[in-house]
Amino acid sequence: MERAFRFAMLGLVLTMVALWVLVVGRVGRPHYLIQYMIWDDNRGVIRQIVDEWNDAHPAEGVQLVVTPWDGYWDKLFATMVGKQPPDVFWLSPEYREPYIEKGQLLDLSPYIERDGFSLDDFQPRELVMNWMMDGKVHGINRDFDTIGLFYNKKLFDEAGIPYPDETWDWDRLLEAALRFKRHFQATGQPEKWPLDIPAWAQGGWLNLVWQNGGEVLGADKQSLTLDRPEAVQALQWQADLVFKHGVSPRGGPGTIGGLELFRAGNLAMTYNGSWTCRQVAATEDLDWDVAVLPKGKRRAVVTNGLAECVARRTRHPEACWRFVQYLVSQECQERLPVIASRKTATGAWVPSNADEREADGKKAQRIIPEHGQAFIDMLQYARAKPITHDVLEWNDILDNYIGMVLISGSLDAAEAMRRAAAEVNPILQRRP
Repeated sequence: MERAFRFAMLGLVLTMVALWVLVVGRVGRPHYLIQYMIWDDNRGVIRQIVDEWNDAHPAEGVQLVVTPWDGYWDKLFATMVGKQPPDVFWLSPEYREPYIEKGQLLDLSPYIERDGFSLDDFQPRELVMNWMMDGKVHGINRDFDTIGLFYNKKLFDEAGIPYPDETWDWDRLLEAALRFKRHFQATGQPEKWPLDIPAWAQGGWLNLVWQNGGEVLGADKQSLTLDRPEAVQALQWQADLVFKHGVSPRGGPGTIGGLELFRAGNLAMTYNGSWTCRQVAATEDLDWDVAVLPKGKRRAVVTNGLAECVARRTRHPEACWRFVQYLVSQECQERLPVIASRKTATGAWVPSNADEREADGKKAQRIIPEHGQAFIDMLQYARAKPITHDVLEWNDILDNYIGMVLISGSLDAAEAMRRAAAEVNPILQRRP
């Protein structure tokens, strides 16, 4: 019975793969030379760029396929299994390993060398190097992001607390949070919270660990080092915001996230990414701004970004390479609603996204806040998340233990990280 069930499930999977290939594979795009798969059209900017390419290159037409993040990775995997992948597509660093190991990505280094294409024109360097392995280049970094301290100016004004700036450190952050707690209690506003730092790495705890001098992995990437004092102290400091000081809401299933609380006007401060600026700006009657992250023993912030990659199986590598060069060109990069990786286009993010206008030319809303340049200023001390061969596997284990510290409070940081290291280290020490 079990064996029959397995065969039935295998047949179902293969059928789904075949249907996906028929829908978005080459069978479904006879008049397009290139298929370009992404997970966000960036409010139509990518569609405009593709349309302009198609107008200028009718013989090398591009079909844009937008698949939301939640389904993107399953569909991309299905096309790879079906041997009909999109020609050009987005990858983020943590998902790169399986595709590189299985030889699914075209090595771009011969084209880069031949055409004098300079990777030195792109930043941050760590993200650019994410795609360089064993003398091969598997993708061109497109954009990057950083994490900032979002704050509600109205709530700060009501509480009489000065706005955060580059002088803030952890002590000032906690002091302000405690002042807000007393203010909300005294004014009968139990629905409001002082501060939220997310319980996920990029948006929250990893910034704190680095700021306190801790590391996730050892230098050889074969051991988890979150069980060492610097990292444990940072994680416990974040947990104490919830369970000791009561200045941060408890997270987990069924709770309202920090971004939602902030947009509702019920959160004074939150850590969040540059990519959420447009979403926050769309909130009516929200007077807000952003500052660089408060520092610990040192300054640090997590950066991440995606790359334009080409499938090794593409039938048109030269056309794909020309298209990728266009995507990361000065002209296209300056128009992105995210921070461009090309150095000469990075600074365009603030002025080109400063505001959106209605059809009659009336200013509708400011997209980038007054101090939005802070996201770019933090680049000088930004760091990329550590990536290893089995990062997705050990990240799942780590996330579970991080949740016990920051969400449920069922374990203190020291014990949780001791247990996490015991499970993660054997995975890190496996050889691919």
